[in-house]
Amino acid sequence: MTKKQKVVFTVVAVVIVLGIILSYVENACVHGIESKSSPGWIFVRIGRQEEGLEIEIEDTGSGMTEAKLAKLQNNMRNASIEMLKGGGRVGIINACVRLKMVTENRAEFCVEGNSRQEMGYSAVG
Repeated sequence: MTKKQKVVFTVVAVVIVLGIILSYVENACVHGIESKSSPGWIFVRIGRQEEGLEIEIEDTGSGMTEAKLAKLQNNMRNASIEMLKGGGRVGIINACVRLKMVTENRAEFCVEGNSRQEMGYSAVG
């Protein structure tokens, strides 16, 4: 007699802006993994959270100082069109602005680091 397995899952229709996840993954590659001499990993996690969707991008890259971490967190939370006009490295800022626009400014951003030099972005909208 064969044993049957049953997998139950629920699909919830959620719209994810084209290229948003790619922007964060690309940033993790360029600013995290590429600067390492050893192999690195990038993890992408997406899940429902209350009334929104949480998108988490984590890398095992070379990390950054607390000051850079705080500046990035501030820039992501306060991302605006004006910041994009300033030029320079604006990839993440552009993704944050786009996410804010499609979520009617309900997107929240969190950047974390730890002693193992891992970085993670989390956006909830």
